[in-house]
Amino acid sequence: MFKMTEGKIVVTSANGGTGLSVSGQGKAEVTSVKIVGNEKGQGVVMMGEGEVTLMGTTVESFLTGVSVSDGTVKINGESMIKAAGDGVGIKVEGTGKAEVIGATIEAKGDRAVGIKVEGQGKANVTVMGGRLWERGMGVVRGWVWIWRGRER
Repeated sequence: MFKMTEGKIVVTSANGGTGLSVSGQGKAEVTSVKIVGNEKGQGVVMMGEGEVTLMGTTVESFLTGVSVSDGTVKINGESMIKAAGDGVGIKVEGTGKAEVIGATIEAKGDRAVGIKVEGQGKANVTVMGGRLWERGMGVVRGWVWIWRGRER
């Protein structure tokens, strides 16, 4: 298991790169960390059966803030996911799951999407509380559940 408390991850690759990638049955717990991109790439990637938990963490300046193709990503507390330009805040596909509790998702570009779900009916996102600042939300063969969420 990977654990990081406080600090900063900065991606400087010209091709974009990834801030944090977890695969297989791996697990990661990230608390009070700032993950910063360069307007390209992906902030957090989950592509396995494992789990990533972000608590009080900011992911910003990536085309895709959080990408989940399998496994689960939990975004809790005062976490913020800020997509760059016309990017996507949270993208869930395949059998991936995202749980957003009390976090803020921002996607402010003209063609930006706050939460995008694509899958064979198994991909899903649950949102409880928090804020969703976006231009659009896309769901293709998946589920988005929103409880007491506020859109501004």
